[in-house]
Amino acid sequence: GRVLAAQRARTPQLPASTLKTLTAVTLLPRLDMTKVYTARSNDVGIHGSGAGLVLGGTYTVEQLFLGMLLPSGNDAATALTHVYNSDGRKAIRLMNTTARTLGATGTVAVNPTGLPVPGQRTTATDMAIIARAAIANPDFRRLAQTKTVQFPGRMPKAGSVRKTYQLQNENPFIKHGVAGTIGGKTGYTKAALRTYWVAVKRGNRT
Repeated sequence: GRVLAAQRARTPQLPASTLKTLTAVTLLPRLDMTKVYTARSNDVGIHGSGAGLVLGGTYTVEQLFLGMLLPSGNDAATALTHVYNSDGRKAIRLMNTTARTLGATGTVAVNPTGLPVPGQRTTATDMAIIARAAIANPDFRRLAQTKTVQFPGRMPKAGSVRKTYQLQNENPFIKHGVAGTIGGKTGYTKAALRTYWVAVKRGNRT
């Protein structure tokens, strides 16, 4: 937890998809990984990166977390808030409560994706705090270290097998096998530009 170097660490910034770390930290302990969710119209086709959820498609909560963390799926992040409660608003409020509880007092979540909307913000200090909470969660570490996964496609016709396609982890440290990588989260929007955090362990230092 000791800060080795910092620059404008408490300046409000747009988080882009690094905000999905807070979504994960908030919802991972509260959702059953085996629960099956059926994607709705307000889950699919969301602007930006997506896992490829289809209307009426069924997904386990674990698949939704993988869809959110590996390719940074805005559709999967939105669906996870709808798993928690039907319109997702309680999940957003809980994200903000979680941030304050952790001490990330400069963070305000307005959506679960990190897509730019008025009022949404974080700081480098806060993202470090949220990241530390993420890597303390065994489920987050396991999911964030997954390089590729086969993800379910469109629902099949009766008697047919549902096809899958591969999702890849966009975290370059995982992609390229950097030794000791625990996990991380990428982000990009035109407004935020590139955002990123990563955690690596070497010896007794993380």
